[in-house]
Amino acid sequence: MPDAPMPERGAAAAWGSHNLGRRALIAIMTALMLTLLLQALDQTMVALAMPKIVGSLAGFDRYAWVVTAYVLGATVALPIAGRLSDQFGRKGFVLGGIAVFLAGSALSGAASTMGELIAFRAIQGAAAGCGITLVFSVVADLFEPRERARWSGFFGAVYGFASFAGPTLGGWLAEHGPLIGQFVTDDTRWRWVFYIHLPFGLIAFGVLAALLPAHLSERVTRERGWAAVRRIDFAGAGLSAAATILLMLALTWVSVDRAGWGSPRALAGFAVSAALFAAFYWHERRTSAEAILPRAILEVRDFRSAAAYGLLVGMVWLSIVFYLPLYLQGVAGMSASAAGVAMLPLTVAQTLYASCIGTMLRRTGGHYRGLATFGSIVLLLALVATTQMGATTPQLLVSVVMIAIGIGIGVFMPVTSTLAQIVVPRSMLGAATNSVGYLRSVGQMLGVAAVGAIVQSSLGANGAPVAALRAGARVEGLETALQNGMAAIAVFALVLVIAVRLARDVSVFGEAAGGRGPSPK
Repeated sequence: MPDAPMPERGAAAAWGSHNLGRRALIAIMTALMLTLLLQALDQTMVALAMPKIVGSLAGFDRYAWVVTAYVLGATVALPIAGRLSDQFGRKGFVLGGIAVFLAGSALSGAASTMGELIAFRAIQGAAAGCGITLVFSVVADLFEPRERARWSGFFGAVYGFASFAGPTLGGWLAEHGPLIGQFVTDDTRWRWVFYIHLPFGLIAFGVLAALLPAHLSERVTRERGWAAVRRIDFAGAGLSAAATILLMLALTWVSVDRAGWGSPRALAGFAVSAALFAAFYWHERRTSAEAILPRAILEVRDFRSAAAYGLLVGMVWLSIVFYLPLYLQGVAGMSASAAGVAMLPLTVAQTLYASCIGTMLRRTGGHYRGLATFGSIVLLLALVATTQMGATTPQLLVSVVMIAIGIGIGVFMPVTSTLAQIVVPRSMLGAATNSVGYLRSVGQMLGVAAVGAIVQSSLGANGAPVAALRAGARVEGLETALQNGMAAIAVFALVLVIAVRLARDVSVFGEAAGGRGPSPK
């Protein structure tokens, strides 16, 4: 389908046009990075602590749900919050997201059962979708595309740093966190994995509440009261939420039913979910309200490319972050803290490469496809190598594979959201940014759940022995199960390579088009 004409963009917000002093701007950007750090640290730290958490609370059959509940909550909230922030301004949603996220973190740390932990993780995820992921939209409000690409590289480095620090910190806290009477015992030191968010969040909340302008974003809704509420796309929000939740349930049924992928209720769930997604797409193209996914965005080819990258990178990234620690502990026989150290090559490579992307883009005039092609191919080859890793694989080889994965992922972190933002009018920045975030979250949920279903079905109905996970011992049968799961992740990466090659080679600076969109090379 040819690109649809886009509405006229408002003037880009260049450095200093927001009347913020240098110190205030630096403080705001630091607070935004801390806010993003909350979300990234949470996912990577929890992954390393999961064997200890399962050993303490039991319930290996719900292993993946601790992560997928978080992702599911974020997925449901993301598109809704993005569009509402366009309508009513972003500051309130950012601050509200931080506050609820901190509450969810405190509750998760206090959980006494797997069911409680899963529920509180869903609260954390919904808060992240509501506010924390809007930091990229705030950056787009603050800076014009060239400066935005540079800052996106720094934010990509924040993700990488969290991936670097998160596994190490998560593993250390799970084994050596401070004891508190009978509440935090040797078996429940993992609670600190959640409590560590609180100081970061309080600092970020205070700085943004004091310094972030309330009217920075361009609001598309001028009405007030009930008239403004009527402009909200409730039907679209409901369809997207229902389709996402049902998809998650279907994937869960695959892992628990004896029939696996042939489970009747799972197949029915997939079918109804697909129908709901189709209805959501149809509704968004025709609604007269402020659509969650506006038609003007949906019909732009370059936005669809960014959306595909978000979905596929999400499927790869969280699956790797979640299941590589399980390989290191359950197959290679490492302790949680040792596994955190072993993950450093991946996270350092991702951090360094993401932080350099802005410089690389300036040298190519913003044209990204060559970098994306290189990154996706390196990622694919590394993931193919993971399908052969076992208990006897040399650690040096595992480290080389991790470096390659980090390089591949590092390319896409800053590029995806920047590409989505430069093809839309400023009044739709929140919708575009969070739509890509929504699909990234869907991808994370799909990836972890699909790989989890494969691993669980390969292990059999009983899963992995809790005692072995608690002791950090090798788990019989887990090696083959994880190799099967890694093969699925490699397929995700292959589709990413194809998506990159089918995309146009455009500039993420959008300069040739006067700031209104990307220009083909």
